Amino acid sequence: MNRNLLNYAIDVVTLISGALCGITGIIKWPGLVYSLGLSYQSLPMDALTWLHDWTGLIMILFAAIHVIMHLKWLAAMTKKIAGVKVTRNEKA
Repeated sequence: MNRNLLNYAIDVVTLISGALCGITGIIKWPGLVYSLGLSYQSLPMDALTWLHDWTGLIMILFAAIHVIMHLKWLAAMTKKIAGVKVTRNEKA
């Protein structure tokens, strides 16, 4: 698979799972349901909890994959920001 396409797919999955986890987290926020005039019995809380938990795990997994794929870039940027001189043999 093309590396750019792989990066794109990983980013899209991370974004979608993060958005779903965030939205369900806001819905599950203690007191929010009642302040909107709703009750937890009127919402499918079991389904929301399941979706929240699994999208959170998927987001963590794909974010970790994303970081692992970009370790050389992260190391190079850290050295650049820290002011460490990189010799030709050390370049990432």
